[in-house]
Amino acid sequence: MTTNSLASDETLPCDLTGPQRMPVGTHMTGCVKYASMSNKPSKQDKQKNVKIATWNVRGLNNPGKLDNVLNEIKNLEADICGLSETFWNDSSDFNATLPCGENFRIIYSGGDQRRRGVAFVLNQKVSHLVNSVHIVSERVIGIKINTTPVNTFIIQAYAPTLDSNEEEKNKFYDDLNDTLKHKAFQEILIVMGDFNAKVGNSKIDNIVGPHGLGTINSAGQDLINFCNENNMFICNTWFYQKQSARHTWTSPDGNHKNQIDFICVNNRFRNSITNAKSRPGADCGSDHNPVIINLRIKLKKLMKPSISKKWNLTKAKCPVVKNQFSSKISNKLENINKDNYQSDNINQNWTNLKEVINSTAEEVVGKDKSKAKKKWMTQEILNLMEERKKLKNGNEEERKKYKDLNRTIQKLCRHKKEEFLNNQCMEAERLEAINSASFHKKLKELTQCPKKLSYCLLDKNGLEIYESEQMLERWKEYCENLYKDNRPPPPSVEVNDEEIPQFTNDNIKEIIKKLSNDH
Repeated sequence: MTTNSLASDETLPCDLTGPQRMPVGTHMTGCVKYASMSNKPSKQDKQKNVKIATWNVRGLNNPGKLDNVLNEIKNLEADICGLSETFWNDSSDFNATLPCGENFRIIYSGGDQRRRGVAFVLNQKVSHLVNSVHIVSERVIGIKINTTPVNTFIIQAYAPTLDSNEEEKNKFYDDLNDTLKHKAFQEILIVMGDFNAKVGNSKIDNIVGPHGLGTINSAGQDLINFCNENNMFICNTWFYQKQSARHTWTSPDGNHKNQIDFICVNNRFRNSITNAKSRPGADCGSDHNPVIINLRIKLKKLMKPSISKKWNLTKAKCPVVKNQFSSKISNKLENINKDNYQSDNINQNWTNLKEVINSTAEEVVGKDKSKAKKKWMTQEILNLMEERKKLKNGNEEERKKYKDLNRTIQKLCRHKKEEFLNNQCMEAERLEAINSASFHKKLKELTQCPKKLSYCLLDKNGLEIYESEQMLERWKEYCENLYKDNRPPPPSVEVNDEEIPQFTNDNIKEIIKKLSNDH
């Protein structure tokens, strides 16, 4: 079937039976049951819609590149974006913030060298919904997201190129299949990334749709075999799009375009995919375009972990504030009903005292406001990147302007970063002379390295577990066994009240005065 064939009736694989058709006036290929004649999504549809993307970014080490990619992900409104070829080594989990205040969580996996590398970028909407993380290799990473009615298991992959040896290609698909073992049967499965494969533009069973691009090659056949074994279909070949919204890679001279990045979903949930296409308008200096799908699924409503703020101790050290704090506490304690405060119930006495201290500290000292970390990236540079993006898909003259503007942006990024680091070093030198604690804090901030995290535990049989609930249960089991005491309980000893020494308030005050300031 050619890409221009738009028959009104076409049987498509789905969990429904009977003929299905492409709705008139739309570009969707799907079931009649799920097709909508309106182009405007309802409020309910928006709440159930999660956007998932994949993008080969061709490296994130250049100054400003990460901010560029995050800004484009924000513009794409992608909730989850898998990245290929990050060129980051090791693995870690950290947060990054744009100048506008938008925050992202980044989980990545790399090798020993700065080659290849895969990652996930999650926006604030889903960053706290990660159930488990599966660090596999520099080519494969997986995460499980808490969604309802079932969880969603997502794998980001970067396949070997066509000229790679067979051993490397086989290892890649072995890693994929090993990662799939961590998926529960009822969960949604998404495998996406740069597969360096062409699957063609002809319908192949329930796997490849009629709206692909190019001619199938050996790597494409490997991908089709993988999908067939795992009952999956390639999303971005089943939705009719104009040619410019199909290709995912462009040659350096701009004359050749191919579709080699794909998002695959298990057939059981194919009707949950409402759209899939590439986005050639996005730009980060890569020769790849992101591919994005709309997934009809609801995110679980989980409480975000609350962060307890510390008291502003710097302000509390001020002599005026000290006197004010002491005076207010004394007045409040005097105003408390003595019968209520100095009751026989020690818990009630502690509750009253705690309430007085906290309320006074809130009024006088206040909480320490968390300061956003200074960044060298500016909105001015991001605006230049937006201007560069407009020249991406233009004619030869515009492509020349694109390259010139790209050089300007890179030069400006290097200059701003160097200027920022010089200022930070000068600040560290100043702190060294006046405050050693602040100096070491600044050094730690400047030299911090990504933390290596472990995302799995071994159960008592030596098997790996990744689910957060199972990991908590394993820690509980381990600690119970570690501190388990099989000795018989000691004999009870009766103590007379007369044997317990009596302490007066004067005794306690005398002891407190003898304590050093470090306690």
